[in-house]
Formats: sequence, structure tokens, C-alpha cells
Amino acid sequence: MTERRITAANVDEHIKRLYQTAFPEDEQIPWDDLMRLIDKMSLDFTAYYDNEEFIGFTIVYPRKSVNWYWYFAVFKIDDPENFKVWGTVIHLIRTFETV
Repeated sequence: MTERRITAANVDEHIKRLYQTAFPEDEQIPWDDLMRLIDKMSLDFTAYYDNEEFIGFTIVYPRKSVNWYWYFAVFKIDDPENFKVWGTVIHLIRTFETV
């Protein structure tokens, strides 16, 4: 699995589409506003890939004492077991980064 830091300049349509479909509309920050906040608030916006296949993303507001997870989404892979595995892998990576 590889990670790619996302900015407003390099975000792609796969990420935007997952964001807009993974969360209820009333829980979403409007996309354009979110893109402005990435740099303004130093949000950690990371996309995850299996080889070159997009599998999910996290948006985290890092603080000294705690990391505040705003969004965590895993793209639904055709195999439900892989879907669960990738979600767990991403969660574990992000957890160990805070230790």
C-alpha cells in the first residue's frame, strides 16, 4: 500500500467522488470549502493506493495531544473481505503514526 498526501492542487475525481458518496450530505463540508481548509488549517489529507488502485482516504486535523479524524473512507472493493482488510490496515497505520 502506498500513501499520497493530497492538496487542493493534486486532488482527483476518485477522491472527490468517494467523499461525496461515502458521507451523508449533511455531514459533508462543501467540497470547495474543504479544499480551502486543507492548507489553511494544515489538514492531513492522505489518499491510499494498492499499487495504483485508489482504495481510500483520511482527513485528519493533527494536534499535539490528539489527532482529530474528520473523515475516513474506504472505496468499496468488489471483495467484501478486502474492503474490511484495507479499512483495518489504514486504521492501524494512522493509529501508529500518533504513538
